[in-house]
Amino acid sequence: MAMRLRADDPALRALQPMFAALQPLACDGSIDDLNRLAREQDAAPGDAIRFVAQTDALLADGMHYEERIARDGIVATREGSTHDLFNALIWLRHPALKRAMNARQVADIARVGPKQRTRGQCALTHFDEAGAIVWAAAAAPLDAWDAHDWRALFLDAHPAWGPTMAVDRKSVV
Repeated sequence: MAMRLRADDPALRALQPMFAALQPLACDGSIDDLNRLAREQDAAPGDAIRFVAQTDALLADGMHYEERIARDGIVATREGSTHDLFNALIWLRHPALKRAMNARQVADIARVGPKQRTRGQCALTHFDEAGAIVWAAAAAPLDAWDAHDWRALFLDAHPAWGPTMAVDRKSVV
């Protein structure tokens, strides 16, 4: 069953304005429609990706999810999964970032095997699942960030948010 979440849905943008960056990727959420968007991208040879249903037959190849992407450009996708839909949209929105993260994941898999996870893999997964890029014009807020001094970062530095410090909405989605 296809997801009927549309990136250009005004209700979605009203819920969270950062999703406006996905508007050019309007689709019905089906694997076919995600692949239509992937074909419309001007990907270099060898960089094209393709979304395929994550089935038992696909998983029978024994490859790790990340290895399959690196080797064949195949992103296993569970139809109807909001998580996988957003993953696909980020592949379409930020393919170079996703490729770089995939390359690091594959390098660590080659080093420690598919059953273990390195600290780097955990950090990349955390960024991939919930990350955002924050920019700041001054070091002081970053010092508060590094110290986990949330009061200083969010309350005391409140006037800096916007003019000299922000979450890059384009990096979030």
